[in-house]
Amino acid sequence: MHQAVLAGTLLAALRPAEFQQFPFEVNYPLHLHSRITKERRVSKLSQLITCRTEELVDTMNDSSIQNLLKTDKPIMDWLQAHTV
Repeated sequence: MHQAVLAGTLLAALRPAEFQQFPFEVNYPLHLHSRITKERRVSKLSQLITCRTEELVDTMNDSSIQNLLKTDKPIMDWLQAHTV
Protein backbone atom coordinates (compact mmCIF):
# COMPACT_ATOMS: atom_id res chain seq x y z
CA MET A 1 0.00 0.00 0.00
CA HIS A 2 2.77 2.43 0.93
CA GLN A 3 4.58 1.81 -2.37
CA ALA A 4 1.40 2.47 -4.35
CA VAL A 5 0.84 5.77 -2.52
CA LEU A 6 4.48 6.77 -3.04
CA ALA A 7 4.31 5.89 -6.75
CA GLY A 8 1.07 7.86 -7.18
CA THR A 9 2.51 10.88 -5.38
CA LEU A 10 5.65 10.85 -7.50
CA LEU A 11 3.72 10.42 -10.74
CA ALA A 12 1.49 13.36 -9.85
CA ALA A 13 4.49 15.57 -9.05
CA LEU A 14 6.66 14.75 -12.08
CA ARG A 15 6.32 15.64 -15.74
CA PRO A 16 6.84 12.87 -18.33
CA ALA A 17 10.05 14.58 -19.50
CA GLU A 18 11.46 13.99 -16.01
CA PHE A 19 10.98 10.21 -16.16
CA GLN A 20 13.95 7.98 -16.84
CA GLN A 21 13.62 4.43 -18.04
CA PHE A 22 16.36 2.11 -16.90
CA PRO A 23 17.70 -0.64 -19.16
CA PHE A 24 16.29 -4.15 -18.79
CA GLU A 25 19.52 -5.24 -17.07
CA VAL A 26 18.46 -3.21 -14.02
CA ASN A 27 16.25 -5.24 -11.67
CA TYR A 28 16.32 -8.20 -14.08
CA PRO A 29 13.77 -10.82 -12.95
CA LEU A 30 16.10 -13.80 -12.62
CA HIS A 31 13.26 -16.02 -11.39
CA LEU A 32 11.42 -15.35 -14.69
CA HIS A 33 14.48 -15.87 -16.91
CA SER A 34 12.95 -18.76 -18.88
CA ARG A 35 9.82 -16.67 -19.64
CA ILE A 36 11.69 -13.65 -21.01
CA THR A 37 11.81 -13.36 -24.78
CA LYS A 38 15.10 -14.50 -26.30
CA GLU A 39 15.77 -10.98 -27.58
CA ARG A 40 15.76 -9.57 -24.03
CA ARG A 41 17.18 -12.60 -22.18
CA VAL A 42 20.76 -12.34 -20.94
CA SER A 43 23.15 -15.24 -21.35
CA LYS A 44 25.59 -14.41 -18.54
CA LEU A 45 24.97 -13.26 -15.01
CA SER A 46 27.75 -10.69 -15.42
CA GLN A 47 25.63 -8.83 -18.02
CA LEU A 48 23.24 -7.73 -15.28
CA ILE A 49 23.47 -4.49 -13.35
CA THR A 50 21.07 -5.71 -10.65
CA CYS A 51 18.66 -8.61 -10.49
CA ARG A 52 15.93 -9.89 -8.28
CA THR A 53 15.18 -13.45 -7.34
CA GLU A 54 12.28 -15.13 -5.67
CA GLU A 55 12.19 -18.89 -6.10
CA LEU A 56 15.95 -19.09 -6.80
CA VAL A 57 17.16 -17.63 -3.52
CA ASP A 58 17.64 -21.07 -1.97
CA THR A 59 19.39 -22.49 -5.03
CA MET A 60 22.42 -20.20 -5.21
CA ASN A 61 24.56 -22.84 -3.49
CA ASP A 62 23.78 -25.66 -5.92
CA SER A 63 24.29 -26.12 -9.65
CA SER A 64 20.82 -24.98 -10.77
CA ILE A 65 21.91 -21.35 -11.22
CA GLN A 66 24.72 -22.54 -13.46
CA ASN A 67 22.17 -24.36 -15.62
CA LEU A 68 20.14 -21.16 -15.91
CA LEU A 69 22.90 -18.68 -16.80
CA LYS A 70 26.59 -18.88 -17.50
CA THR A 71 28.34 -17.49 -14.46
CA ASP A 72 32.00 -16.58 -14.20
CA LYS A 73 33.81 -18.38 -11.40
CA PRO A 74 34.58 -15.28 -9.28
CA ILE A 75 30.91 -14.27 -9.33
CA MET A 76 29.72 -17.80 -8.53
CA ASP A 77 32.23 -18.08 -5.68
CA TRP A 78 31.01 -14.78 -4.24
CA LEU A 79 27.34 -15.83 -4.55
CA GLN A 80 28.00 -19.13 -2.85
CA ALA A 81 29.87 -17.42 -0.02
CA HIS A 82 27.28 -14.67 0.53
CA THR A 83 23.91 -16.35 0.03
CA VAL A 84 22.18 -18.77 2.29
